Order: sequence, then structure tokens, then C-alpha cells
Amino acid sequence: MDEKKLGVFVDVTQKYFDKVSEINVKSGTPFLTNDVKEHLYEYTGEIPISGNHKGSVYFSTMALTAVRLLSDLKVPSLNPDNLLDLVGEISNTIAGNTRQKFGKEFVLQPPKLMHGKNDDMDLSDVADTYVIPLSSNQYRSNLIINLQPS
Repeated sequence: MDEKKLGVFVDVTQKYFDKVSEINVKSGTPFLTNDVKEHLYEYTGEIPISGNHKGSVYFSTMALTAVRLLSDLKVPSLNPDNLLDLVGEISNTIAGNTRQKFGKEFVLQPPKLMHGKNDDMDLSDVADTYVIPLSSNQYRSNLIINLQPS
């Protein structure tokens, strides 16, 4: 995954936050990791990818951030199911908007939703996994890109 492709993910994520929330998110410097679980927060949405790329795109966020986003979206019930639905929607939106740049062969699978750090996570065998930290004051999230061309 080159810097230009990572930039596509950063751009679509920034646009998502700019559109739906007053959280002024800043993306940090992407870095490589060997342990995706180490960078997961309380709520995570994973979008498995197939086609011209294989792997997954994850959006993982603190409960505090998810609650704030639901509030900004005017969702009246802040229950755990809605928080999981939110991270699924965010990860799907990010991957879907990225698909416009990667082409129609960038095939999205249905989201997988996780509360906590799931020991049964099925991580792909993609060599390089990048973490893009997202933050604004007390709000923290990570965008995790685990993709390679097929």
C-alpha cells in the first residue's frame, strides 16, 4: 500500500467526519503494525475486501467517540447495538467511498462488527497493515488498512 492509496483513505475519512460531526478530527501519521488487535478500541467495524485487492478495512473507535457521533447524528438511543451499527456504517461508508478511487473490482463484503478486542478475529494474511490514528481532543479512533493487490 503506497502513500497515495493511504491518502485516499485519509481523505474519505476526513470528509465523513466533516459531513456528519462537529468533531474536528485530525489524522496522524500512518504507521505499520504486526498486531491489529493492539490498535482496536471498544467498537470496531471491519469491511472485508476482495476483487482487485484482498484484506480488510477497519474503523475502530472509543465508546466516547461513538456516543458523540450518534449524538451528532441525532440518534436518540445510545445503546450498544446502535454503537455497533454506527461503526459498521462508518467503515462501510469509508470503504465504499474509497471504492470510487480503486474501481468496481474493489469488492466490499458485508461488515463484521466487534465490541471489544475479539480473540476470534480472522485476520487476513496481508503482509502490511497500516494504522492511521484519528483524534480530536478526548476523541480517538483508528482507521486500519490491511490490503494488498490481488
